[in-house]
Amino acid sequence: MNVLKYIGVLVSCFLVVACAAPTTRVLLLDDFDGKVGAVTVSNERGSQVIDSAYQAVDIARARSAPAVPRNLRIDNINKRYDDLFQAQSAPPITYVLNFQPGSALLTSDSQTLVPELLDAIRGRATPYVSVYGHSDSFGQADQNLTLSRERADAVADQIRAVAPQLMLTVESFGDQMPLFPAPPSAEEPRNRRVEVILY
Repeated sequence: MNVLKYIGVLVSCFLVVACAAPTTRVLLLDDFDGKVGAVTVSNERGSQVIDSAYQAVDIARARSAPAVPRNLRIDNINKRYDDLFQAQSAPPITYVLNFQPGSALLTSDSQTLVPELLDAIRGRATPYVSVYGHSDSFGQADQNLTLSRERADAVADQIRAVAPQLMLTVESFGDQMPLFPAPPSAEEPRNRRVEVILY
């Protein structure tokens, strides 16, 4: 009889542990710009689609089908996941700086953007910056590649002057990645640019 009691205790303990297993929750939030995508939550037992902000699907146990989606209250979400929201990095910011023809000198309009760019870099908690140099297709391809590198380096030097410890990558593409389509060997001022992306 003691053996049956022992087995009963073990089964009870197993059920308590199994019931205490954590629930997996998939919660869909909107992006920084307010857009909402969709997520399919699936396993061998079934699947559910969530496609509205603040919708969630729970999976109670590893071998359970995903539950029917339900809407959660935003104030409860903010309260429960505040630490995660606080740790989230800001969305990337892109600046496009244009250049004078055949030169690594910024246009006057782009010169006015530089202080804003540098302030944005200073305002990031842990900034990582990519600088991409480009040219239009006017002239020789090898010269355009060199010019695009000179443009990227000129902008990178200004950034390094205010943030020397910054993680910074610099690349150049010549006329290979036009922002605006143009005929071969054509001058296109909008393609004479450096794109700076702050992560």
